[in-house]
Amino acid sequence: MIKFYYGFGFTEEGDIMKPLKKRIRQYMLQVTGTMMIVILAFVVGVQIFGERRREYEKSIEVLDQIEHFITEHVISEEKDTGEGGEYSNMFSVIQVNSDADYYVISGEDGKVLGTTVKSALGSSCEEMGFRMKKITEDTDGFYEKINGNLYYCVFQKIGNEFVGRCVDCNRMYQRVPPTALSACFCSLMITCIMTYVVSRYMNRYVVDGIHQINDELSKITEGDMDVKIDIRTSEEFSELSDYINTMVGSLSDSTSKISYVLSKTNMFIGVYEYRKGAKPVHCTEYIPRIFSLELDEWRLLTSDYVLFNEFIEKVRTNPYAEEQGVFVLSEEPEQYVKLEEMEIGKEVFGVVIDVTDEIIKRRQIEAERDVDLLTGLYNRRGMEAQIAPLFQKLEKMGYAALVMIDADGLKGINDNYGHEMGDAYLKKIGSVINNFGIQSSLSARIGGDEFVLFLYDYAAEDELTNTIRTIEYIQGHSTARLDENLTVPLRFSLGYCMLDEGLSYEEMLKIADERMYENKRRRKAEVAGKA
Repeated sequence: MIKFYYGFGFTEEGDIMKPLKKRIRQYMLQVTGTMMIVILAFVVGVQIFGERRREYEKSIEVLDQIEHFITEHVISEEKDTGEGGEYSNMFSVIQVNSDADYYVISGEDGKVLGTTVKSALGSSCEEMGFRMKKITEDTDGFYEKINGNLYYCVFQKIGNEFVGRCVDCNRMYQRVPPTALSACFCSLMITCIMTYVVSRYMNRYVVDGIHQINDELSKITEGDMDVKIDIRTSEEFSELSDYINTMVGSLSDSTSKISYVLSKTNMFIGVYEYRKGAKPVHCTEYIPRIFSLELDEWRLLTSDYVLFNEFIEKVRTNPYAEEQGVFVLSEEPEQYVKLEEMEIGKEVFGVVIDVTDEIIKRRQIEAERDVDLLTGLYNRRGMEAQIAPLFQKLEKMGYAALVMIDADGLKGINDNYGHEMGDAYLKKIGSVINNFGIQSSLSARIGGDEFVLFLYDYAAEDELTNTIRTIEYIQGHSTARLDENLTVPLRFSLGYCMLDEGLSYEEMLKIADERMYENKRRRKAEVAGKA
């Protein structure tokens, strides 16, 4: 016996229930597995936050004690002698715990004046791995890689120097793995219990009910029209039982009953049925509307199954490439239908769904997903999607180059004129590089102030080089009008990488990015030299 299954697929009796049970278990495993990951991530996150907070408070407490010592001894020595205080032996006098390293760094030249790490004494903070900007600005603590190991550092300004406590992250987070293991075990237990309970519930109130309905329907299809379906395990099954009983009691008007059931959905679904050799075609009321047919035209088609079958085959000649089983009815206006058909002997049964709105909305979502809303350029995802096919056919790309661009002065514009003007500044840069060059190009905003321009399909290398030189000229000789009363210099740093055999998009992006930062540093140095 053949049974109808949701999704417009058809299967032999007995093949549907086992997969349904498996799908329920798989779905529950997915849901509970996701919960397990979320719980685990939450627990680990809380643990990491707690450990960091604990070390921060401990560091502040110790640094306060060190500040007291420096105030009493080192700074007072400076006042008494008129010379600099002695920091190099300070930590041999102060008793500090060995669970952390301590540093005194000069606020003037970044030299290590005192430390519990003897090999570091006298070195510059950059040689140790510290960044002076973080030491001076990140008062809430920061992570830094020192001598190859990751440390959590808290610095405090005392006088003209910066005193800091640095803890090895391996030691600071040593309690995280056991906690994560315990949380994982508990989550696993919860997952197993929930999967078992929900599966039992679904089998009892859903799967078993479907089995009972199938058993009763098999009797009806065998000719026993006195069978009444009475499944009351849920409100939905109760309603379904009543609908089926009503349909069985009025088979003489089956087409109108099917139309009634389908009209209760929020979709335009049509059903048609005919028997080869018998001319009339029976269909539900939505079929003419779905196929956009006039009443007279529809009456003609349904008067003879041959004409109707020719019409369906004509629809099938224009498939929608992006989704199987979907066909294009018209391109202007756009109209798409999903068509499934089953044939049993001479009986033909088909289902048609108008999926126009669904496909149009899906395309809009995909377009918005790949486009930067501020500039209208591609975002990182969209750029990668557009450029991937080009790199699969390198021999057809001609001469090409990837240009990395970073907006200069954005922070100043945001601070002085507001973020609205900053957005206008980014839009201006985006408009400059959009569709740039004499040949093909792709442009994207891949970060806050970072842009990528990919130039390709150039017949000669000097044409491509001239295009890049034009960009280099623009970066120092352009202005941006942000509104009627505000015009600012349009400045950006850039680096580029010419396409070479064997280079991937990611490798070109990395090379161009490095050269862009070299360009930014050089431009800053030139500005500083002029000042």
